Amino acid sequence: MITDDAVKKTMEEGRFTTERVKETIEKVISGAVEAAEEVGKEAEEVAAGAFEGAQQGLVSAIESVEDKTRTFVEEDLSRAKEDLEVIEELFLETTRTVASRSGEVAKDVLNDLADQAKETTSVLRDKARHATGTIAEKLKKTGKDAAKATAKAAGKAAYIVAGMTKELGKKSADVAKGAASGMWKGAKDALKKEKEDK
Repeated sequence: MITDDAVKKTMEEGRFTTERVKETIEKVISGAVEAAEEVGKEAEEVAAGAFEGAQQGLVSAIESVEDKTRTFVEEDLSRAKEDLEVIEELFLETTRTVASRSGEVAKDVLNDLADQAKETTSVLRDKARHATGTIAEKLKKTGKDAAKATAKAAGKAAYIVAGMTKELGKKSADVAKGAASGMWKGAKDALKKEKEDK
């Protein structure tokens, strides 16, 4: 279906954000409904097809995001998880926005489809939950990896500091020895001079 492919390709071209989802869904469904109303085609059929196609395209895009999580940095993962958690609600909200600007037939069809999707467990909801779970696991692993790296770095730093402390200790001992030597020599010279002055 055209709307399915349009949504999937558009979402895969850039970053997967709620704003991009909203813009894409709105453009795709609006475009299909407006074209059907202008040409006089079955607006009911086109609206239903646009809704289903956009939803399927979004599901495909979510699957793609889930597959790509290995390459995301932690900040991107957190953002993607937040976006996926609200994706279905955003899809339905955008569908209702398009419905409010459409003719009566398309308006009724889009609102009915949104109502049905909200009341049932949708594929979109399931895919978003699964992707969110995958991302949460990746975040957990990333956090553990960061903690290990930090501990390793701290261990190396402690080793370096210990080495520096040991070196500093040696230097301090040498300085103290030199100072003590200097004091003895100075005291000895002072006593010698005092004896000579007498």
